[in-house]
Amino acid sequence: MNVKDMLRQASDAAKQLITLSDQTIIGILKETAQVLRTHTEEVLAANRQDLERMDPANPKYDRLKLTEERLQGIAADMENVSTLPSPLNKVLSETTRPNGMVIRNQLCKHRANSPTDL
Repeated sequence: MNVKDMLRQASDAAKQLITLSDQTIIGILKETAQVLRTHTEEVLAANRQDLERMDPANPKYDRLKLTEERLQGIAADMENVSTLPSPLNKVLSETTRPNGMVIRNQLCKHRANSPTDL
């Protein structure tokens, strides 16, 4: 598989993710955290293979290097995020103009190729 195919798959997956319910997303976050915990050695081995192809002097090397502690932190952060209320459809601010028009700043989940309600 080449990079173009991988990018296409990622784009297709992103389009599917926006259609998921909050409960499904919470489940995915919790399950992914658990998989990271139970498959730590496999993830670290794959990360070592990736790092072998990098120059250790590259500034990105340390940021991409995973350790057991970093993986546990990632898993914990995923579980923490799963407990937070969804920010989608939350009104961040609202202003009523002198002519009566209401302007809202709101986080919305948009479907691909659909009009946006303002």
